[in-house]
Amino acid sequence: MLRNKLLGLSLLILAQTFSSVAMSLPKESSAVFNVTRNGTGVGYLETSLKYLGQTYVYSKFTQSTGLAKLLTKARITEKVEGKFAGERLIPVSYSFDQSTRKKQVTDKARFSGNRASGMYKGNAYSIQTPANVLDRGSLEIAVARDLQLNKPQLQYNVMERGKLKQYIFMRVANERLNTPAGAFNTVKLEVKRDDQSRKTTYWMAKELTFLPVKMLHEEDGDVIGSEISKFTIKP
Repeated sequence: MLRNKLLGLSLLILAQTFSSVAMSLPKESSAVFNVTRNGTGVGYLETSLKYLGQTYVYSKFTQSTGLAKLLTKARITEKVEGKFAGERLIPVSYSFDQSTRKKQVTDKARFSGNRASGMYKGNAYSIQTPANVLDRGSLEIAVARDLQLNKPQLQYNVMERGKLKQYIFMRVANERLNTPAGAFNTVKLEVKRDDQSRKTTYWMAKELTFLPVKMLHEEDGDVIGSEISKFTIKP
């Protein structure tokens, strides 16, 4: 009987430990963002994060609107599926499809063990990856997790377009941000790059378990932005 009690206590402690770690992942949510180019509205972005058991699905859909839709017919679909074990994220598949009036760009990858295989712009690849590799979609979940855990370093190995890259995020400031969806307490982050011609900035909101509520990307004289306009979050 004592043995059974000890086993039950161990399982309870293990369950509580797992639960506390799993709580560091961002909550299920969906959101809509206004997308701008150089300050002019050009479309919208829809995001959705869902969990089923020990798996996660994070998807995004971007659609041009108004004159931009008439001129470009641009749309982007992005989806990642993966598993989590405690605080570790384990990507399983990633897909990206961008189409405009003039061209289409696809990036599809599958992860198995220490290898990622896929197709980018019609070119097949298969490369060895480190154990903690992420895809571009899982990256946002990982940053949100690490901000909740208050980790001092935000550094990640990311599989992107058939190549292994390293992303480093720098904390810029804590900022109160007003958006069409309301005011948020955010951590402002910048992606560290050697190439000074590009700059990417994120505002990660505490109220959304540190998922982004605003993003800006500056490159070649263009500024592409997205800002949250409405959202729902699972309690």
